Amino acid sequence: MRLAVFFQGSPLDSVAAPLTQERGIPPHLVNVFGLASILGAIDRATERHGVSEVSLTVFLHPAQISPYDVEKQKEEVSAYHQLLAGCDYPTKFINPVLRQIEGAPPSMALQAEADFIYFVEGDSIHDEGSLSDMLLEYKLLSEDHSQDIVVTPFDPSDLYKAPHPSQVLAGSHRYWRTVPHCSRTLLMHKKTFLRFAEVFEYDIRQFDKAPAKSGNELAPILRLIPCFGPMPALGVSLRASEPSPFTAQVYPKWFNQAEVRLQRVVVPPKSRRAPDERSTSL
Repeated sequence: MRLAVFFQGSPLDSVAAPLTQERGIPPHLVNVFGLASILGAIDRATERHGVSEVSLTVFLHPAQISPYDVEKQKEEVSAYHQLLAGCDYPTKFINPVLRQIEGAPPSMALQAEADFIYFVEGDSIHDEGSLSDMLLEYKLLSEDHSQDIVVTPFDPSDLYKAPHPSQVLAGSHRYWRTVPHCSRTLLMHKKTFLRFAEVFEYDIRQFDKAPAKSGNELAPILRLIPCFGPMPALGVSLRASEPSPFTAQVYPKWFNQAEVRLQRVVVPPKSRRAPDERSTSL
């Protein structure tokens, strides 16, 4: 099984959420935690779910890095490079701050070679087993649908505040239900990606023009195909004002998993060497 992961950084004005503030994480490092979190999920998927090939593209939002604080710029970009240096699969780092973009995001040729495509928002945190579970359950969920489906690791908290129609299916480890809306964090089969490639390309290109708009550009897709989310959640968007029930009990563990990876891979700022100019856009 071949997997392509496309990590989309989120702008600074969208990451000052209560879930990060209570952990004492500065806004310029929220996306770094998100990357560390998804790298742990990729590792688990390659170990336990037969993912044989992985490619990872990290695309930063132009408004993600503060242009007024050079030290924060260096700290964040250096952390990205150190995390990616520990990957044993192809990675691509795209920093549009100086309009230095390699190719058209996303790289259609690269993504089309994969069996599954996973779009991940930077300001989100995930259980290390999230990707394994999503890949495992995708086959089960798709068997009941002749059409395309997409899968998200999130369980939106607002769905518990008012009744809404949904289809609920029993998976191997948890229940999955159709959700009427979700963010940009979506797992899909290659055929689904290719069917809506123009929509996804347009959605990503908007990152070079304006801040993210909570996945509004993807709304037409979700009106055409079902989106399944797990109960309980396998991840949480840090823009959420509050996590869904049950998620509040486990998401601190996801932060801890990401923090352990950061401490193991990223050199503390005071002892960090300047990043290699050949491998950074700044």
